[in-house]
Amino acid sequence: MRRPPALVLVNPAARGGTGQERLARAWPELVARFAPLPVELDGAGRWRGALRHALDAGVRHFVAAGGDGTVGSLADALWHARDRVPLSAVTLGAIGLGSSNDFHKPARATRAGVPLRLDGAEWRDVGCVRYADETGAERERAFLVSCSFGVTASANAFFNRGDPLLRAIRRRWTAGAIAYAALHEIARGGGVALELVRPDGRERVRAASLSVLKTAHLAGGLSFDTPVRANDGVLAVNLVEDRGRLATLGMLLSLARGRFVGRPGARHWSLPGLVVEAGVPVPLEIDGEVVRASRARFDVLAERIRACA
Repeated sequence: MRRPPALVLVNPAARGGTGQERLARAWPELVARFAPLPVELDGAGRWRGALRHALDAGVRHFVAAGGDGTVGSLADALWHARDRVPLSAVTLGAIGLGSSNDFHKPARATRAGVPLRLDGAEWRDVGCVRYADETGAERERAFLVSCSFGVTASANAFFNRGDPLLRAIRRRWTAGAIAYAALHEIARGGGVALELVRPDGRERVRAASLSVLKTAHLAGGLSFDTPVRANDGVLAVNLVEDRGRLATLGMLLSLARGRFVGRPGARHWSLPGLVVEAGVPVPLEIDGEVVRASRARFDVLAERIRACA
């Protein structure tokens, strides 16, 4: 049987630079299903030209070989190329080479410890965040997994940036490195002042963390027990109020057990959209990548994407 072509966006820097080695483990599963066209993720964005060329050539299958940031980047590029091909006409698969791989959870298939989403297809919502960056310029990006403000965002930034101790831990123990990054940011404390604009009104909050989710999984082994589905047309918005370092640490331990509902300072909404105003640029995490934003609007796009199961 003739295998369909698939552009494979490869992030060799995933998981501390071990992306290629991990991809080699999963490669037999990939070539059993597709005729892969590998393209390396580069900071200058030259890979986006290769993606548009592939769409023009009739390629309709795309695979993100990296972490959640690679998945988000690929979804964003496909959305921005919708003038060529509708988002609903393509299929997105993934090979989890990253540190957390929340897009894959719960992992339905693996190869040599590498999570895979290469079979079948199910409709999945695509979120969109439009934000004002630290220069005041308006930006927009599609996302599939989650966005966050507060300790989650700053911990992601620290995890990506690292320090000598974190880099040493990350080479040997990914879950430990994620926990260390979270503890490092909790120790800094402070929370972030935000104004939430929901359909039912405005509210000022001081957040230890604010998560906008299309999955119950946050990072590492952390997860929420609030309702959220990949294709329900709404965003799960989970707020952890800032009640001090010990309270935030307690919430982190609860999330490690998958418990959020009913905890002190825990609040949840299911919303079609949300506006968050910070006033000054603060870290905003989008599918594992961190920018700085003073304002952000989150919505669910009308058009869905077919994602491999």
